[in-house]
Amino acid sequence: MMETPATIPFTGAESAPALYIRWLSEHSQTHRGQPEDPDAPFLSVLMRTQGKRKETLMEALLSLEAQSDSDFEVILVIHRPTESDKEETKRLLGQLSPFMRARVRHFVLETGTRSAPLNLALSHARGRYIAMLDDDDVVFENWIEAFHEAAREKDGMAIRCYGMTQFWTVHENKKGPKVLQSSAAPQPAYCQPFDLGKHFSDNYTPISCVALPRACYSVFGIEFDETLTTAEDWDFLMRSMLLCGVHDTKKITFLYRLWQNTETSHTLHRESEWLRNRKYIMDKLDTIPYVTTNAERRALESGEAKEDAVLKLTFGQKLQRIYRTYGPWRFPFIVLRKALHRLFG
Repeated sequence: MMETPATIPFTGAESAPALYIRWLSEHSQTHRGQPEDPDAPFLSVLMRTQGKRKETLMEALLSLEAQSDSDFEVILVIHRPTESDKEETKRLLGQLSPFMRARVRHFVLETGTRSAPLNLALSHARGRYIAMLDDDDVVFENWIEAFHEAAREKDGMAIRCYGMTQFWTVHENKKGPKVLQSSAAPQPAYCQPFDLGKHFSDNYTPISCVALPRACYSVFGIEFDETLTTAEDWDFLMRSMLLCGVHDTKKITFLYRLWQNTETSHTLHRESEWLRNRKYIMDKLDTIPYVTTNAERRALESGEAKEDAVLKLTFGQKLQRIYRTYGPWRFPFIVLRKALHRLFG
């Protein structure tokens, strides 16, 4: 039976759950008192796909193959695919290098909402930390390295990196796979220090910018809310980060691609649905106790943080508003805006 420590050293900046998670790691224990798998990787990368975006899925996997730190595994869930999409995705996985094939495990899930495949992936994760990567985004070569280095210093805390955004388009190709093309320079939309107050009102951190201790799930039972049809990533992040605290690395490791002429969650769901889910999440967060620094407490009490979150949107938030509002018409809108800028400055 696992013995719990009488006291755990407290440094002041870390929450008690984060320190407990660190203690579990240092004593090679799980929440059930069983030894950890000695061959388990540092990071489990959770991915979901419907099998409809094979070109972007391959690029996401190739960006993982290029990582400077290879201490990871990938759990890919193919969610509610057609038979042809399922078979083509399996063929794509068979084309991966031996290096990646040894790290990728895939599962097929025929039921559930968009959160269900992430919960299935969570249940199969073996890493000390978990991170999520969508099948249409890419990570830079230092993504896992930045998480790993920070976790050595701040084990038990959520590790947060910075992310860039970039507009992309998809073009049909009669002679082969679809062509993916960037249509603007990358922007530092998610390169601000973590602000707890702002995150209570909206999501300012793409989920791929964060690695979380797997103990948030395995010890404390935090899962993706399968009743949510959008913003399930914000909900999961906030409940996890409020539990174990956040360490900012301030390193840019991720590219969030804003697709201009293809189907995304922002075009599939109406603005009213996003707002309804946002209110549901905010109401849920109001019921969760958490530990803050004095500075965060003062900001939250004064209401300044929430006002800033609503009135002073970051560039990334403004892009998302345009992205949701214009739907399939956002590509010509951006082109027109660029033309007017060239003509009139």
